[in-house]
Amino acid sequence: MEDASLDFTASGSAARPPASPVPSARPPAFARSAKPAISVPAVPPVDKVAASPPAQNADGEDLSPWQRRLAERLKALELNQMPRVSPLAGKLATLKPDDMDDARAVCGLLAQEPVVVARLVGLANSAAYGVPGRTFNTLEQAVSRLGLEPSVRVAFGIVCGKAVNKTLSPGWREFLWLHALTVAQAATLIATKVQPAKRAEAQFAGLIYDIGVMTIEGLVPGTLDLLVGTAQARNTTLAQVQTIMLGKAQRAVTPALLKLWSVPEEIATAVAERDLAEMEPNSLPAILYVADALARSQPVLGAIYGDDEPPFPMDTIASASASPRVLAMCPAIANMAGPLSESISRAVARQRDAVRELAAA
Repeated sequence: MEDASLDFTASGSAARPPASPVPSARPPAFARSAKPAISVPAVPPVDKVAASPPAQNADGEDLSPWQRRLAERLKALELNQMPRVSPLAGKLATLKPDDMDDARAVCGLLAQEPVVVARLVGLANSAAYGVPGRTFNTLEQAVSRLGLEPSVRVAFGIVCGKAVNKTLSPGWREFLWLHALTVAQAATLIATKVQPAKRAEAQFAGLIYDIGVMTIEGLVPGTLDLLVGTAQARNTTLAQVQTIMLGKAQRAVTPALLKLWSVPEEIATAVAERDLAEMEPNSLPAILYVADALARSQPVLGAIYGDDEPPFPMDTIASASASPRVLAMCPAIANMAGPLSESISRAVARQRDAVRELAAA
């Protein structure tokens, strides 16, 4: 249940977000691109209504400038204003575990995007993956060094990142993609335990679990900074504030965007669903929800950042732990949070170079 004390539409100055500069009315970069030759239907009115906050709160007070700006952008939003992505994203998202046995076919897919080839080769030669005295020059060599599954995961993130990264600051790009990689790793491990047949879907869905908030930042620049400022002012976590302030907008933007990107409906629906009460235990939405909670927990984030300073205070970006109620959505791992958190953080800490490739502008 959402914490009503965080509802910035409630009366009283204590319930309002802290003062911040009004985001620029200039359209985001991806909204200024030329309209595609093929007409794309507008977002259905029901999505606009669901995403748009009221003009005033329950006491008749005007909403904040940020709220009004977000409402205006969402009401006028059409799919042709959404960030576009390479067709490769949809193809990669439909790969099944058996497809990972055919290295030649996978390399053939990855070769369709030169930027993916260049980034994978660079990653294979990075400090984390490189071999002293040896250089990996081709895509095939890079994939052999990185592994098929990690290569596909990074490639999927790269093509999705190309669509949204330019609207994010460098600091936010790295922070969000580190979280995305952590959710993907957690979702993969959880799915292996509770629903092995959905392991591939869990991995891809985890990588784009925050694609909605990335897109909203492009629509209304300054949103992410406002979320962090609000969390710090309220002495609560970024996750709680994001749920309250962006919940409806994310549920509207995410499925529309992923449908445009030809991401399979099952993945798109799971990424958009954030209501725990509506989820079936061990379902793909439940796996992602639990993975996100673990990825935001202090044991995982603390281990991943290690001696590095996180971009925001740890008590703002991390919860103490994933709650028993959340973990109960995947009963097989409910008593494994400790060992699972260690496995997640170790795996992600080894892939920090991959995060930099996903976050590259």
